[in-house]
Amino acid sequence: MMHGSDHEGEVDLSLVGQITAAIADDIICGRLEPGQRIRHQELTRRFGASFGSIREALLKVEHLRLVSISPRRGARVAVPSIETIEDLFAIRSAVYPVLVRGAILRGSDEELRRFADEATQLVRMLLSDVSSDAITDQSNVTGARLAEAAKMPWPNEILYTTLLQFGWFTNRLSLGESQERQEAASAWDALTAAIRTRDLEASDVAARRMLRRGARAVMHKLYEQHGLTRDEIARRLAMLMADEGPRSAEG
Repeated sequence: MMHGSDHEGEVDLSLVGQITAAIADDIICGRLEPGQRIRHQELTRRFGASFGSIREALLKVEHLRLVSISPRRGARVAVPSIETIEDLFAIRSAVYPVLVRGAILRGSDEELRRFADEATQLVRMLLSDVSSDAITDQSNVTGARLAEAAKMPWPNEILYTTLLQFGWFTNRLSLGESQERQEAASAWDALTAAIRTRDLEASDVAARRMLRRGARAVMHKLYEQHGLTRDEIARRLAMLMADEGPRSAEG
């Protein structure tokens, strides 16, 4: 139960914020699946909150585009479309190299060490049999250390949560086999080494390769799940990886 409580008909704004964060975290980390119904009564019991506070929290989560609310179906975890995931990949591809460059140029040695420690732990987890959800949590911690070193807080809540959600989709769909985990670990190793040595060129190459590796794997599986033909998959992957050209379709 959260700290604080409220009475039926009243709305505790501090409690609403805590509930909002908890629901968003459940969705981002995969504890609530896309399309899953979110029941008001269960949330009321879980958080010891009034119906009004739960409703306000769900509206805030809907504003973050993590939940869809309709009069007939109630509240459900949002199911991102192919186009939404493609857009998130484009945003992540633009933002992440900027964070890497900022960390190298502005991060202190201690900040880069903390990032490297978290990245090393992430690599260990990738090479073990821990769940993709645990890997996602560690990936988020590692990304936060990178943003801290870059002195660049995330621009806003919507961008932050959507990028985290893309990371969850990437890990859930692209880390199912040992070879995929080994490739991800190798990509993180290369990026971490480049950042620790403050090598701008190598870090930019490593960051973009890491993003493409995950995106090729996750988008290919997502396209297959949506019933796209082989030619359609090749075309969309080629467009998504425009700077790599048709070779991207091979992933």
